[in-house]
Amino acid sequence: IIISPDKDDTGESHLQVIGKNLMGIAKKIQILRLPGLKKGEDVSDWLDRGGDLEKLFNLVKTAPEFITQKEEEKESEIVSFGDFRPTDLWNSENFFKKYEGQLLYCKKWNGWLVYQAGKWQEDDRNESQELAKKVIMGYYREASEILDDKERKKIVDQARKSESQRAIRAMIELATSSMAVVPDDFDREPFIFNLKNGTLDLEIMEFREHKAENMLMKITEVDYKPGTECPKWKAFLNKIFEGNKNLIDYLQTALGYSLTGDIGEQCWFILYGIGANGKTTFINVVLEIFGDYAINTPFETFLSKGRFGNIPNDLARMKGARFVSASEAGENRKFNESLLKDMVGS
Repeated sequence: IIISPDKDDTGESHLQVIGKNLMGIAKKIQILRLPGLKKGEDVSDWLDRGGDLEKLFNLVKTAPEFITQKEEEKESEIVSFGDFRPTDLWNSENFFKKYEGQLLYCKKWNGWLVYQAGKWQEDDRNESQELAKKVIMGYYREASEILDDKERKKIVDQARKSESQRAIRAMIELATSSMAVVPDDFDREPFIFNLKNGTLDLEIMEFREHKAENMLMKITEVDYKPGTECPKWKAFLNKIFEGNKNLIDYLQTALGYSLTGDIGEQCWFILYGIGANGKTTFINVVLEIFGDYAINTPFETFLSKGRFGNIPNDLARMKGARFVSASEAGENRKFNESLLKDMVGS
């Protein structure tokens, strides 16, 4: 189905209504915006000025598929065709300009990162390739707005050529240097804590919206809601510490310190006591709240002559972690003192 809207706001609105109604019914819906129309004109005006069936069929060949207005605004191109060059490099420049702040490439990790849900994460679903395809589809949409037949044909030819697997790979590959990062670029601010609904600056207690430029790869699935009461948690602490307010206050301070990436206090904490005294429940709750900022590791990680090599996987996993828990030390075991000193900053 081909829809050709009138050249005015009413025509565009009507297009959206018709298109949405046909979605799921028609196999394919294309939008033909006729070149040269003035505001308020329609297909009859185009025909009166010399339009014919052959020209119409040629325009239909490059007519883009229908998308909703919201999606169209999202997909609109920011690249001017004034600098057009029919090359892979031009494609990669468009890819970079369109998705800067949404995609990054890390050579050390040998892969792309995509910004989603408030944090940077590995591109496990090959989003970079899908976005490259959208750049090409954008060429067709932009070409449909170009009045000059020769100029429009140049863009359409480039779009068709760019649809090959080779061209898509080249577009993505050439953009890697423009979008390159290293692991140390992420999670560098020790007082920034990333939450589900925004980021919290713990140094000045300022809450902000998520931004890609914060370069955060860690997040917790907990919302920041200042002033929220937690009666069950307070009752639990009161029970396991037998009403010892000083100890409860100290524990709150320790957890607040752990929220940050600061190690200036040069300390770590041991939960000591007999079984069934709330330690496991306490640790599990904290791990849940801290989200990506917390990990659990075998206690052997911290012992001398452990079962690991010179660069243990467990130590590598700790990079950027702010709360690391390990349980059940056992008797007659010796800590790796130099490792612990390095970890707590002493």
